[in-house]
Amino acid sequence: TRGIYKMNLATASFEPFIQGKYIGVDFQNILTDTDNNIWLGTFKNGLIKLNQRGEQLANIVHNSTDKNSLPGNDVRFVYQAKNGNIYACTQKGFAIIHPKTNKVLKTLDFWGNLGIRVVKEDNKGLIWIGTYGAGVLTYNPTTEIIDYQPINNNLLKKRILIVYDIAIKENKIWIATHGQGVFVFDMLKKTIRGYTEEDGLRSNFARSIVTDGTQMAWIGTAKGISSINSKNNEINNYNSEDGVQSQGMYERSSYVLPDGRFVFGGLNGLNIFD
Repeated sequence: TRGIYKMNLATASFEPFIQGKYIGVDFQNILTDTDNNIWLGTFKNGLIKLNQRGEQLANIVHNSTDKNSLPGNDVRFVYQAKNGNIYACTQKGFAIIHPKTNKVLKTLDFWGNLGIRVVKEDNKGLIWIGTYGAGVLTYNPTTEIIDYQPINNNLLKKRILIVYDIAIKENKIWIATHGQGVFVFDMLKKTIRGYTEEDGLRSNFARSIVTDGTQMAWIGTAKGISSINSKNNEINNYNSEDGVQSQGMYERSSYVLPDGRFVFGGLNGLNIFD
């Protein structure tokens, strides 16, 4: 890795944030919490917490002799829930971490080796979990109940297996998958709709997903970017002819900027558009 860089959106220029301090460390995900601290998920080095000056505040790692440690050091996604707690998703479950003390409050390993790719919280405080191999689960932090089938499999032609990303907008759960396209689950109606290449999606390998203020979802795929209107099921695709990088997007590398523009990260850098 070459470190972490900051981008000036006005000038589209980059400057190093941390460089040379973490030689050989592969960063996979980044979160800025409500205290403006920065959490970095790494491939082999656990979870690193920095302040805005780039000074390390904590390095939370797996310890086989300590049950209150990370389940694993391969951290794929970092998320802050509404109560402030930090969720670190690893290849062997996830950990819930206190945002100020940096202590691991709870770990969930789901059969001991289930890879957790993403977690998102809905408007009722339920945590939706995207997994590598077991589809979508939910976790209730209040009751500590895990639902291993929150979406009735009878509603699906084929069970969802590998989930790359999740986006939640009001009562709709958008699910980006590996090879199965995109699904949208309506929590109120208990219905689910799938979108694949047969429907016009750019690729069935949907790697990241964000929603805007309307009925739209925007998906970073292996072959560019697609948008889906859940109201009329219209799909639009964007590729190199539209200025989108041609090598595909990274997993969970999408973001909605404060001004409403979308950012997608891929093999050839960033795409920013509105």
